[in-house]
Amino acid sequence: MILRVSVLNLKLYYLVLVNEQMDEIKLQVLWVDDQPKEEFLNEAFEYGIDITVATCVNDGITALKDTSKSWDAIILDANCKITGDEQEQPTLKALQKAIKELLRQRVSLPWFVYTGGDYEGVEHLEFMIHKRDYDDRLYYEKPKHRYELYENIKKAVSKSEVYAVKQKYSSVCSFYKDSDLVELLLEYENNKDTFRTDTSVPNRVRKIIEWIMRYFESVGLLTFSFTGSNISTCSRFVCELRQLVPVHVIRSLHFCVDVCNNGSHDLEVASLISGDEAPFLNNSILMNLLNILHWCPNLMKYEKDELKKKVENCLEINRIEKENRKKSK
Repeated sequence: MILRVSVLNLKLYYLVLVNEQMDEIKLQVLWVDDQPKEEFLNEAFEYGIDITVATCVNDGITALKDTSKSWDAIILDANCKITGDEQEQPTLKALQKAIKELLRQRVSLPWFVYTGGDYEGVEHLEFMIHKRDYDDRLYYEKPKHRYELYENIKKAVSKSEVYAVKQKYSSVCSFYKDSDLVELLLEYENNKDTFRTDTSVPNRVRKIIEWIMRYFESVGLLTFSFTGSNISTCSRFVCELRQLVPVHVIRSLHFCVDVCNNGSHDLEVASLISGDEAPFLNNSILMNLLNILHWCPNLMKYEKDELKKKVENCLEINRIEKENRKKSK
């Protein structure tokens, strides 16, 4: 089972998000523990660490393989469950499996062991856990070493390229937390020559635009369902809401959808990018995407019904303006 501290009230989440953008972005940490303590989650959050819990090793492995997640670090319980079976007893074999899987997958994320000491075999931990260059402690005892754990997680993560990119683009990465955006930003920052001729960029941006459309629908900005194939229709609809959507976001959305949408011009765009005839096109697509994502959290200050009413007002104003233009002719 995957557990996460969630904020149900959108207005409250909006305030939290604004604070994150003003301060350091919170670290996204996966904690594998069959008996997570809420106090630990809340305290870690105050330290700038946003924890998602997997209550068994198998669920933790699944979470790590989920490419939609962008993790910064991992916390492992030593005496844990391997499966989600309620009858299963915690065992040190869970830690063995977790470490083996991290090595097999060549996971580069910093990982830490946080465990209580009241179980059989605890004296063998020092033989099971190998030293890592980012941590001077093999494991941390619950709960007395928790503050050291928080600090060492932050120190280890602060040295990573992923963290540097998330921090640089904190206003978007604190809102859109999937790994595909971080990967795009890393390529843009570190491999600009390769990035500008990468023909996969438009399609990867389109997938994020699809997520944005689903978000627009969920908060009430779209008054009809996003199906995936109607992305152009959705874009035109949102771009008509001039009283709600700033002009730069309208232009950015129109541009991204027009260039990145699957259609007859796919081959033309790919040819321009791969032939380096449009050396700044991928950069433009990414920057326009960031414009949209940077603005998106502003919609959270409205309740869904409130936003729907504002959309209806916009549509009515547009209708009246259209009628007046017809009469003036």
